[in-house]
Amino acid sequence: MNGVSSAEYKGEPSAPTIPEEFQIIESSQSRELFQTLLETYYIPLEIWYTKSIIDKVTSRSVSWLPGSNLL
Repeated sequence: MNGVSSAEYKGEPSAPTIPEEFQIIESSQSRELFQTLLETYYIPLEIWYTKSIIDKVTSRSVSWLPGSNLL
């Protein structure tokens, strides 16, 4: 098939190959540490902050509705 794999010949996309440089970065300890920090501290903090902002906005949003006597 002139150097074309059977998957490519059938129109199926082949799995992308990851360059060696990226594989080294992906397997490094600093990347694992950074991922752990993100999952342990940053993401939960961002979720808490987003929830608290939504809660503040929804609790205050009633005051501007027509007919509201909360002011």
